[in-house]
This record gives sequence, C-alpha cells and structure tokens, in this order.
Amino acid sequence: MAKYFNESELSYKTLLAGTQQPVVTDVVKITPGEYVLGTLLANDGSGNFAPVASADSALGAVLLQDTTADDKKVLVAYTGEFLISGVICSDKKGPSDALVEAAKSVNIYFRKQSNKEVK
Repeated sequence: MAKYFNESELSYKTLLAGTQQPVVTDVVKITPGEYVLGTLLANDGSGNFAPVASADSALGAVLLQDTTADDKKVLVAYTGEFLISGVICSDKKGPSDALVEAAKSVNIYFRKQSNKEVK
C-alpha cells in the first residue's frame, strides 16, 4: 500500500513549485561532501550522484536534504516542479538556461513562483 505524507511535514516543501509533475523520490549514493537542500545532481558514471555546475547540460536529480561530509546515501527527486530560486549548482550559481532546458527531458521543471502563489 502506498504511504501518504502530510505535505507540511516534508523537509523539502520549500522547493516545490507545483503538483502538475509528480515528485518521484529515491535514496541514492552520492560523492561525499557537504551539500545543501536543492543542490542539482547528475550521475557521475560510476553509479554515484555528484553536484553539477550551472553551465552543465545534464541533470539527473534534485537533492532533498542537507548533507554532511560523512553522508553516503541521500534522498533525491528524479522528477517534479521546483522553485528556481531554491536550487543551486556546484559553483554556487543557479542553473543556466541550457540546464533548465535539459532538465525538462528528465521531467524536472523549474518555476519562478509556485502554483500556490499564482492567483
């Protein structure tokens, strides 16, 4: 049976921009490091996920928790709608236009405001 979550209890609720694209989550291995909620990640080819630079054109997931240098497995989202102001790349910048476009091919969408804010 599916597990239901109270939206107000989700630690990554501040990243969500809408519900037209469902959020699909999983626990994955990452390259160890201290990363913040909203870090954009891609598979590094060895089965681990690592942060991407703003100029990259490949994206695989959005980090849904803060990490410490010791964390090896983390919660990520493979799909969903996220506030562009809440995500960050490895170079401490927001995603480039090319990365935003590339993200659409893996069903990750970025919005300037949440659907709840639109009246």
